[in-house]
Amino acid sequence: GHPPSLLYRLHRDSFIVLWSLQGTPQGDPFEPLLFALGMHPALRAIRAMLPPTRLVLSFLDDIILLVPRSLVPTALTVARNALRVILGLHLKLGKCLVFDPRGLFRKGELPSPFKQVEVSHSGVVVLGGPIGTPEFCHQTLTSCVLGPARTLVSHFPALSKHEALLLLKH
Repeated sequence: GHPPSLLYRLHRDSFIVLWSLQGTPQGDPFEPLLFALGMHPALRAIRAMLPPTRLVLSFLDDIILLVPRSLVPTALTVARNALRVILGLHLKLGKCLVFDPRGLFRKGELPSPFKQVEVSHSGVVVLGGPIGTPEFCHQTLTSCVLGPARTLVSHFPALSKHEALLLLKH
């Protein structure tokens, strides 16, 4: 087929057409599948370099490595190297998190290349769902659900009765 066309606005009523020659258009339903297929070789390599009893899980660009405390530095090194060498991707260490529910692991235990990696003893959010202590799960769900609801409800007084009724009806 033809490459997708993108409209670029120059002025109020003036546009030019740009042809997208690389990647997939935003919202393309095949984009997640193509991304997963592209990630697969690196994920297989990570899995092959870790002991057979360890799990490597992923969903789009989230990778979860289930390893014992003693293997955390090794697993981070393996993942960073596989993503860089095989895919040319750079692991953003500031977005990485070590979850240790027993509270035994300390941030200072990570070798110097991984000092940016956060350590949590209370919980982690995976695919939008909290995993951790009851307090962590309650706080996460409360902020995710009640925060936006409070914002919405705070605007109700400014609505007329008819607008409020229409909003609540739908």
